[in-house]
Amino acid sequence: LNQHYSSYGGQMYVRLAFGTHSRLCPIHSHFRVVVIVEKSDAYQRLAPPLLNRFEKQVLERKDVVRDEDLSLLSKLTLFCARFTASAGAIRADGDEVSALAAVGNSALRTAF
Repeated sequence: LNQHYSSYGGQMYVRLAFGTHSRLCPIHSHFRVVVIVEKSDAYQRLAPPLLNRFEKQVLERKDVVRDEDLSLLSKLTLFCARFTASAGAIRADGDEVSALAAVGNSALRTAF
């Protein structure tokens, strides 16, 4: 949530910057900005001045997966691992779609 809003004469503003240029832009009083990024990008790729403008919340995938979904998540993870391993072994022989479908069907049968 952007924490740096300005108010002049009852109108809310936010400073938008692009490169070396910036300007105050009017916004609705209920306007909020939520920025969603991968945790690694937040710490390695984004500039600290940008991050300092926002309240930070860390939400990992494990935080939103319910206990009853863990079994399905394990099966999907296994399917993806088998599918990508098998798909990498397919040679381009002109019928890649059929070959990938066969690999997918095989991976589904063994994962579920």
